[in-house]
Amino acid sequence: MRKRWPNQVLLVGGALAFAIIVAALVDYAITTSKLPEYSPSTTGGDPEVVERTRLRQGYNDRAWLYSVALVAVVGGAAFAALRATPRERRREIFTDLGVVGVVSGIAAVAILSGEPGLFSDIGGAMVWLPAGCFLLAAALGTAFTRRSAPAPGTAADAPGRGATVGSNATPAIATASSGINPVAAMAVGLAVLTLILVLIGHSERECGESAPGWSDAMLEIAVLTGLAAGGLGLIALIMRRWLAALVSIPAAVLGFFGLLAAACLS
Repeated sequence: MRKRWPNQVLLVGGALAFAIIVAALVDYAITTSKLPEYSPSTTGGDPEVVERTRLRQGYNDRAWLYSVALVAVVGGAAFAALRATPRERRREIFTDLGVVGVVSGIAAVAILSGEPGLFSDIGGAMVWLPAGCFLLAAALGTAFTRRSAPAPGTAADAPGRGATVGSNATPAIATASSGINPVAAMAVGLAVLTLILVLIGHSERECGESAPGWSDAMLEIAVLTGLAAGGLGLIALIMRRWLAALVSIPAAVLGFFGLLAAACLS
């Protein structure tokens, strides 16, 4: 990334993004430490419920600021990097932006699984805002740069412009990039299978009642498929298949979460 992004952009943008993330995490830790313990016997007028509601609304409001600020900083850095990058290499900037989106999505999963009671529906959506914006920008930018790329045999491939007449390098690259990567396909497939297994495993469970044996078996298999999907997702992330990585890496967390939730229900 240092070879593609200007050093000043990386330094300033990285420092600002790091400061925003640290502020959000410190605020998150302080707020969760102040949350009163939840009890099903409490009613809407109890001081514990009032305090939880106040703290949750306050952090949800600040989550808007953190998320929007992070999107603005990374978006501004990407814009500056695009201006400083030749047109034929701008697709690499959007690919890097997709990787940032995947990392943001993984961070959102970790935050939401840590203390889900801290977020309202709107606050939870704000945690996903950076990942969604970065992935959308990366997908649209990659598609646009691919469409606007010069076709083989045009002036961009003429002698003296970095390509050799009759070379098959450009068509080979185009064919490889437009095909379906088997690792990414397997990662997404295992992630979908994990979700299906978790849903099936929870279909016959009720609080306080024993669950059938096949339900436990489905959830145990879901843990294995989730781990496999997460491992392939990491490989897909290294291969810059960021969309497949975003879908498959959280599958491991989904499998374990499904198993733990089932233990609480039974």
